[in-house]
Amino acid sequence: MKTRIANILSVALVSAICLGGLSQASFGQARPSSKTSDISIGPLSLLVQGVISVQYEWKASQTSSWALRGEFVPTSGNFHAFGVGAAYRFYVADSRAITGLSVAPALDLFFFGSSSLQQNYTILSIGGDIAYKWIFDQFSVEPLVGVRIGVTGGQSVSAFSGFYPLFDCFLGYAF
Repeated sequence: MKTRIANILSVALVSAICLGGLSQASFGQARPSSKTSDISIGPLSLLVQGVISVQYEWKASQTSSWALRGEFVPTSGNFHAFGVGAAYRFYVADSRAITGLSVAPALDLFFFGSSSLQQNYTILSIGGDIAYKWIFDQFSVEPLVGVRIGVTGGQSVSAFSGFYPLFDCFLGYAF
């Protein structure tokens, strides 16, 4: 079921990007914001991947920012996990940090544990994100799509090993 939802969302995203790129009359530009930081939570990833994400982003330059994430996986089979992640965002298409379209290389590190199996695993996930952030007064909305390749070192936590997609919509407070 998760794979089917991921495929549908991937097709919708690619279609939206292609249709937006074909439009000749598209003059949209991100509205520059005086905000330099944003703290947000990603509730959609809880439904799609079973991960609760909290993110803090701050402006590094006029067209780039850093985003740090804290992640919690309540349960994945017999396992629970905590994770940290980081991304360096480049704002493109006339966007200004921290509003508009961004692309980012990303890195996540998960620490899985099982009290019943007495086992611990560490998973390194490397990949990239594409996001678009709107800021309305103090509140932010940021849909995000990403891909990761999970390197497990021989252990297997199926949801986070190998190639997997990310989908989220961060809701936050900009200041």
